[in-house]
Formats: sequence, C-alpha cells, structure tokens
Amino acid sequence: MTHPLLALAWELYARRRAALLLAAAYTALLPLGVYLLDGRDLDLVGAGFIGFLVFPVPVFVAAVCLGGGGPLEGRPSLFPRRLFRLPVSAWALVAAPLVLATVVPVVAGTAVVWTLSHRRGVDVPLLWPGMLAAASVVWVQALCWSPFPLPWLRPVGLCLVVAAAVAAAANFGQLPAGVPEVALVVVLGLGYAVAHRGVRLARYGVGLDDPAEPAVAATARPPFASPFAAQLWLEWRQVRAELLVLAVSTLIWVVPVAVMVPGALRNLAGTPAVDAAVAAVGVGWLAAAAPLLMPLIFVASLGSGLGRLGGRRDRFAMTPFLATKPIDDATLLRAKRGHLALLVGAATVLGVVLALGSSVANGRLGEMADRLTERAGGPALGVMALVGGLGGAAVLTWLWAAGSLWSGLWGPWWAPLPGLVAVGVYLAALPNGLTWLAALAVLADVAVMAPLQRRSPAWPVSAAAAAGAVGATLTGWWPVALLLWPIVGLPLAPTALAANRHR
Repeated sequence: MTHPLLALAWELYARRRAALLLAAAYTALLPLGVYLLDGRDLDLVGAGFIGFLVFPVPVFVAAVCLGGGGPLEGRPSLFPRRLFRLPVSAWALVAAPLVLATVVPVVAGTAVVWTLSHRRGVDVPLLWPGMLAAASVVWVQALCWSPFPLPWLRPVGLCLVVAAAVAAAANFGQLPAGVPEVALVVVLGLGYAVAHRGVRLARYGVGLDDPAEPAVAATARPPFASPFAAQLWLEWRQVRAELLVLAVSTLIWVVPVAVMVPGALRNLAGTPAVDAAVAAVGVGWLAAAAPLLMPLIFVASLGSGLGRLGGRRDRFAMTPFLATKPIDDATLLRAKRGHLALLVGAATVLGVVLALGSSVANGRLGEMADRLTERAGGPALGVMALVGGLGGAAVLTWLWAAGSLWSGLWGPWWAPLPGLVAVGVYLAALPNGLTWLAALAVLADVAVMAPLQRRSPAWPVSAAAAAGAVGATLTGWWPVALLLWPIVGLPLAPTALAANRHR
C-alpha cells in the first residue's frame, strides 16, 4: 500500500476486524429483518434498536475511537501513541477513523429509516437520524483524542455530547425540512476540526506533563481474613477500571434520558404505542425506567467478562498467576459470584437514587406514588410491591449474570457471542408472537453449552432447566422462561473453570 491513508485504514481494520465485522453484520441485518418480517406493529424494530444500542454501537464506538491509550478520566489523549511516530500528518492519522465514524452511522441510519418508510409506511425523515448518530460518534472521538487541562473534564464533556444528542433527537422533528441536515453538517465539520487539533496537540506531548506522584512509603496491612476475601479483593482490582468507565458511560446517557423522557412523550402524544404505555404505567414510571435498568445495563455490557481469567478482554485463558494460586475452584467461583452480587446491589442502589432524583426533577414523584398505590391497593402494599419488585429484579439480574460466567471461564473467545445473538433474537421474536423462533434461540444457546454439559456432573439440572425454558416459551409463559434460561448455564461454571485451569 503506497498511500498512507490506505495503510492506516487497513491498520484500523486489521486490529479491530472482529468487532467491526460483527457490528457491520448486525447493522445490515436490522433493516433486512424489518423488510422481511412485515407487519403492522413495530415491536420488532424497537427490540432491534435496543439490541443495536446495547451491543454493536458500543463495540463500534470503541473501535473507531481507538481507545485503550489511557484512562477515560485522565488528562492525556487516548489516541494510540504508537501512531504518532509515523511520518504522516495529523490529518492522515485521523482521516480513516473519522470517515468510518461518519459513513457507517449515516448509511445504517438511512437504510433503517428508508426501510421503515417504504416497507412499513412510516413517515420519518430520511437523512438527519443517521447524521445525528454520526455527529455524536465524531464528537466522542474528538473528546477522546483531545488532551484536557484537568482530570475528569472528559467525562463531563461526553455527558454534554450525549445530552445534546438526546435533545436534538427530541426536537429536530419540529424544525423545517433541511434545517437539521445543514446544522449537522456544521457540527460534523467542527467535530473534525476539534479531533484534528486534539491529535496534533497530543502529538506534541500536551497533556503528558503531569508531575510525578510522590513516593508512598509501604505500609503494613493486616492479612486477608480468608482465601475468599483475598480473591474477592483481586476480582475488584481486575475490573475496577472497566467498572469506572462503564459507570460514567451509563450515567452519560441515563441521566439525560430520564430527564427528557416527559418532553419526548409529549411530542409523541397521539402515537398508539406511546399512549398505551402512558396509560398503563404513567409518564413518571416511564422516565424512571432508564435508571432502574442500570443493573441490567451493567450485566449486558460486562457479561461474561466478569468471569474472564486472562488479562485481556478478548482472551479468557487462565493466567499462570491465577492457575498456580493455592486456592481451590470452589472458593474462586464463590468469590466471582459474591463480587457479582455486590456489583448488582450497588448498581441497583445507584439506579434507585437516580430514578428518585429524576422523578423529583420532573415533578412526577407524587404521580408515581399515586399510580403505585392505586395498582397495589394501598400505601403499605405499594411500598411492599416496590421493594419486592426491585429485589426480584436484582436477583434475576444476578442470576442472568451468574448464568453467563461459564463462557468467560471456559476459554474460547467466541463463547459469549452465541448467547448474545440468542438473547437478541429472543427479544425480537417474542413480542411479535414468533414463539417458535424464540424457542429456537434458547436451543441454539443450549447447543453451544453441550461440550460442557456432557462433562458436568450437574447436567440433569442444566437439561431440565433447558427443557423448561423451551416449554415455557412455546406456551407463552415467558417470565418462567426468563427465570429458567440462566439456570441452564449456572451449574456449568465449575466444569468450565476446571477445563481452563487444568488444560
């Protein structure tokens, strides 16, 4: 490759090939599914977009932002420093990821919007949704690549970008035709300029002049009370950086969404699906749904990574340090599950605090209390129902996360992917009455576990849970199916750990 842009584009593709291909395949399948599965309701589209936002979008954004160059909350640029040594201009360095971040969202958004407009008869604007997604990604790139004068300013800037994108999506439909597109072209141009300037400054070493931290004298600390306590501490140290980034990323969009939902619902008044949802649970509870889903978002984002045994996110091999530790498999598994319970509990408490805060900010707290009291039959019963619902949701979230630990403990890098696809198909098929397709999704996920089930002494429990999940799906008892499905993988974790530790 003689041209530097082609070489840098190939380098980006070669290093992030799997993530980019997976995101591209999902993006292509979403409008294709809308086109093939014709119908009057848009549940399939909504479920598809939810799946698109939960997995492919973060993967794509992480790939084109070239992350991994430093902590998100730090001052230095996150642009890979190894590329600064290349004899090319700053524009050549940023061109490939910036163009990719612009073209893919515009093409994907336009394809989905065109499919909805022509296949489903929905009157929606054609260009600006994809352009808004592209502008958001470009500005995320610009902030990630720019050095900052103070720590923690970058997460604040990311919060403002997402808040601006949510506000634009809620209000652009009321502007005259052509105005959103022109405004977004200007925003894209400014994002390109800021990204170029950030990379150019970072190339000159701006942001790397932090004073050296003073040496801290080693202090004696009491020994751990037990091997379980030591392993629990190690589990926290392994994922604390990822948890920090995930918590900040979640807060970036959860808080603006929770505050802006009432205004968006007013703009969508008259839509049958929106009116039905408001009549069923009320505006306040719909706005509080985003923060209350924080534990589920954490689990969906980290997933089997909480069970990984290697030092890298994409490798689940057992590290020599962990493989030779004088700790038995049962204690290690107990620490992982206990750590997971602490994370789910903390996310639940944070979600409740944010939901309460957004309800106060929206002035909907009284409406929510009245709706809960009316549905439960009294204030005391309403409080009991709320506590029981939150506790049950936390337990179910922990169960789903613990049921996926086997894929992180087993070893193959592809092990988590079939489960993600199966859950996406299940959530898309079930609202549309395609129970046979949802049952096939469960069976496909179970088939991936077959090599471990044959070696597990608890295979009867796993098989019975699988049969129950399939039967409950076919008979329409989907709450029972959602309870039984994670139990299929729960008893396979010891076998997966043993297979990885003693290979």
